[in-house]
Amino acid sequence: IWSKDNKDTIIGRTSWNINYGEGGRCLTQVMIESLKKENARMAVDNIFTIASAQETAENIYKTISKKYTGFMHLASPTAISRYEIAQILIDNYESEYLSCTPCRFSELSISRNRSRMNVLDTTLSIKTIEPKYSDPKLIIAKKVVYLNNQNL
Repeated sequence: IWSKDNKDTIIGRTSWNINYGEGGRCLTQVMIESLKKENARMAVDNIFTIASAQETAENIYKTISKKYTGFMHLASPTAISRYEIAQILIDNYESEYLSCTPCRFSELSISRNRSRMNVLDTTLSIKTIEPKYSDPKLIIAKKVVYLNNQNL
């Protein structure tokens, strides 16, 4: 529970972060595993934001440096659909054949609750720290180049 006693605290919420190395639970690697499966389906209306882990770290540092306290959405203002990400992976990943069929989010059977729309209001962070975020399609493409070079 947030209280006024937390005057030196920042509570931040971020995009799904993508690193350009191995490790972690990277969205691109999770999606590649799904796209390897027969009859993979990706929702055209499952929307969220992604950011490079490096840019998110830099934006967290900016927030701390400005001595901001309170709640802050440190997320990319540019949304992308799960199907759009899948298409970038299918078109560029070289190690294995990937495919999927587009569908609506409501048509998927999901084992755990997940929201269809995951886009945060970034107005405050844009006004406060002027964050830098790359185009999500370029972030995915850069990760795929790394994976292709590593034969992952």
